Amino acid sequence: DTFVLAIIILTEVDDDIAEGLTIDSSVGTLLEARRRRVIDYVVVPTNTSREGYARAFQGLRYYNNATEPTGDTRIASFVVTSVDASSFDSRATITIQRVNDNAPVFNAPASTFILSEGLAAGSDL
Repeated sequence: DTFVLAIIILTEVDDDIAEGLTIDSSVGTLLEARRRRVIDYVVVPTNTSREGYARAFQGLRYYNNATEPTGDTRIASFVVTSVDASSFDSRATITIQRVNDNAPVFNAPASTFILSEGLAAGSDL
């Protein structure tokens, strides 16, 4: 099959926050169009073989520059279309959820204590 079009639609984006997709430039480029709470991308791989498209999709990264991202779930829908005698669409949807990747903050000074090895789960310390 010869793949001729690969589209990604990122929905539920926050209009006031810098967020979206990037791609490793060694595997392809992204053409981007923004509209209210939606970003449309066309993936243009450097190699238009099936493997080239696979590498381009693997080179995609989601970014969100908000210091406190909302808990809204983002949906990335992928559509790859081929045109030849056996033309088909291949579709996949990925759900992007917020992850707390901040380092833990401890306001109290460090404490040292000893626990019994047989202590039951949920016991007071």
